Order: sequence, then C-alpha cells, then structure tokens
Amino acid sequence: MTLTQVNWPRKIVFEISGDFLLVKSSRWGNYNESKLRLDNISSERLEMRTAKSAYLVSSAIFAIITLVVFISRLSGVEVDSYAELIWLSISLTCLLLFNLSIRPFAKIILLDGGALYIDLNKPNRGKATQFIGELMRRGRYERSAHNQHADLN
Repeated sequence: MTLTQVNWPRKIVFEISGDFLLVKSSRWGNYNESKLRLDNISSERLEMRTAKSAYLVSSAIFAIITLVVFISRLSGVEVDSYAELIWLSISLTCLLLFNLSIRPFAKIILLDGGALYIDLNKPNRGKATQFIGELMRRGRYERSAHNQHADLN
C-alpha cells in the first residue's frame, strides 16, 4: 500500500513493503530514503494541527499599524485618506492566509522514541486515514508475530 503526499516543493511517499515502511522524501533535488520496521510502529496516534504563525504575526503587526494610523488621524496628523483601509486590508489578508494554512496531521509514535508525521489532507483525509489504519494493523501484526517468535526461542 502506498501513500503519496505532495506539498510543493516537497514530496513524500510512504510505502508498506513486506515488514518495512519505506519513506521516500524529495525536496529541491535532495532525496532521502529511510526504512522503518513495522514492529517499531506503536498503536499510539495523535491528531494535531499546525499553521504558519508568520501570517498571524504579520496580521498583528499590520493591525497595530492600522491603530497607529487611526490614532494619528484622530489627533490631527494629516494622513492619507485610505491609509487605515489599506493597512486593515493587509492585516485581514494575512489573517485569512493564517486560517487557510491550518493543516491537520497525525503523529504516530515509534517504539524507539521517534515519531512519524503524516499530513491528513494529502491526497485526501480518507486515503490518509485508511493508510494509517493499515499501517497500525500491520504494525500490531508484526509485533505479535515477533513476540510469538521470541517466545518459541
């Protein structure tokens, strides 16, 4: 089973192959490939959200500029007639970009202390959730098979 996630300029391919999870990542000509054993994947999954906070900071800065211009106008300083509207528009645009940049992702805990991050919206939530379910099912199977094999020895 394969899950391909493209978030330009980055492309990540997760592929379940045998008792391994192959993670292939490419970005700007750099290519990385890693193999994770499925028995290293725990059944613990956290859903989180992330956003680009630079848009929120920019929105706050432009809102402060809007307030300064507005207060300057009230105190009698000559200001361009559309200055508040322009700065407020820029601030609201940054706030809109912040809201649009919010992305949900799943953090899957690995038994060696690491984590695997999968974007839930790439390519769509259904495929990502189905892939994570298959990954956890195969991980549980590999752990139980490994434990049974260890008990026989």
